[in-house]
Amino acid sequence: MRASVLFCMAAALWLGNTGHAGEGEAPAPLSAAQLDALANRYAAGDEAARAAVLKELAGRDALQPSATAGWLAKILAALRKQGPILKPVPTDMLANLEGQHRTGAQMGGGGGTRQVATVESAVGPVRVVLMDPPRPNAPVLVYLHGGGHVGGHDGSKDNEMAWNWGIGRASKIASVGMRLLVRCVDDKAVNAWVIPSGPQAVNAVLDALQRSFQIDPDKVYLMGNSMGGYGAWYFAAIEADRYAACASLAGGSSIKGATFENYRALPFGVFIGEKDGSRYGSAKQAWDDHEALKKSDPGAYPGLFKGYPGMGHNIEDSVYADVDGFFKGKARAAYPRLVLWRPLVTWKKRFYNLGLEDPKPGMSVRAEMKEDNRIVVTGAQGATLTVYLNEKLVDFKKPVVVTWNGQEAFNGTLTPTLSTMLETLGDRSDAGMYYTAKVVLKP
Repeated sequence: MRASVLFCMAAALWLGNTGHAGEGEAPAPLSAAQLDALANRYAAGDEAARAAVLKELAGRDALQPSATAGWLAKILAALRKQGPILKPVPTDMLANLEGQHRTGAQMGGGGGTRQVATVESAVGPVRVVLMDPPRPNAPVLVYLHGGGHVGGHDGSKDNEMAWNWGIGRASKIASVGMRLLVRCVDDKAVNAWVIPSGPQAVNAVLDALQRSFQIDPDKVYLMGNSMGGYGAWYFAAIEADRYAACASLAGGSSIKGATFENYRALPFGVFIGEKDGSRYGSAKQAWDDHEALKKSDPGAYPGLFKGYPGMGHNIEDSVYADVDGFFKGKARAAYPRLVLWRPLVTWKKRFYNLGLEDPKPGMSVRAEMKEDNRIVVTGAQGATLTVYLNEKLVDFKKPVVVTWNGQEAFNGTLTPTLSTMLETLGDRSDAGMYYTAKVVLKP
C-alpha cells in the first residue's frame, strides 16, 4: 500500500511568486489573488471545471492554519451565489386534490396557502413547504410524509394528501425554529423514501437551504411518519453524518444487522404503537440489531425505542411531545474519532471524514483517529480510500501516522490546503463539517 498527500510549503512564504518551477523543483505556490480566483472558479464550475481547478491547485495551495477560517467564509460566500436556492411562493396546498383526498388532507391538518419552493435535483424537481420564516441559526426539522404506492395504483394522490398531513404533525415539534415538509419525487414506488431518490431529493433541499439562509448545520433533525418512518431508518443508514438526530414514527424498518454500524454517532429514536402490526415487529427487530451493537460498544449508538401499548398506526399527540423532547438540545457529532462505514449506495462517496472513490454495498471501513496523531484504518481492501483531517482531529504541528490494515501507509507532517477545503465544502456547503488536509490511501 502507498499513500499520497497534497502537501507543500506554506503559501504565505511565497506570496506573489508566480514563477515557473525548474526541472526537478517543486511547483511555485500560488499567490493569494490566484488562490482567490481559483476558489471562485471552483464554486461557479460544473464537475469537470471543478476537477480542473483541483488539478491546477495541486501542490501549490498550502495555507497557514490560521488562514483557514478566513477561507471558510470566502468559499461559503462564493458557493452561496451558485446553484439552486429556496425561493418559496404562496401555494394552494389542495390544488392537486379533490374528493376524499382533499377532505382527508383538511381533516389531517393540511390545506391552506403555504410557502412552497421547488428545488431542481439529480432525481427531478422537489417540492418543499417552508412552514416558518427563516431564523438565523435556528434548529431545522425535515419531515418525511407517509403515503406510498397502495391499492394497485400510483401513490400521487395519497402522497399529496399525506404531505398535507405533515403540516399538522410537524407543527407539534416546538423545539425547532424552521420546519420543512419535503414531497417525495417518486409516486410509483411502494415506499418512496426507501429508494436512492429519497435521500437524494432531501439532500438537494438541504443544500439549497444552506445556500439560502444562515442555518446551524449541526442542528438539523429528521422525522418521518408511516412511509416516512421507514424512510428515517434508511436515511440514517446512509446520511448519519448529516443529522443531529433522526426519529421514526409509526414506521417499520428494512435496515438490518451490521448496517447499523453507520448509526454509531447518531441519536436515533423509534416511536411506534405496539398494535401497529408488522411495522412494530420489523421496528423491534431492527432495534434489537441496533442494541446488539451498542452492547459491544458502550457509549456509542445513542437512541430511544418507545412502544405505546394499545396504540395502532394512528399515533396520538402525546407521541409528538415525546419526539420533541428527544430532539431538544441535540447537536450533530460532526467529527467523531471513531468512524464505521458500510456503504449502502454508490453515490454517497464521503461519510464523515472518510471518502471512497467507488463505494459499493458490502464494503466496510473502520477508522480511529487517536489522540496521539495516529490513525488506524481497517477494511476497504483493494479500494482507494481518502482520510480527511482538520485541526479537530490531528495536531498539524506534529507528524501524522496512518496505518491501513496493519501496515504503515503514511508518516509525515500535513499542511492545510485550499483544494481540500473546496472539495469538502463544495458538495453541500456544510460549514459544520469540512476538512483542511487529506491522506489518500491506494492499494
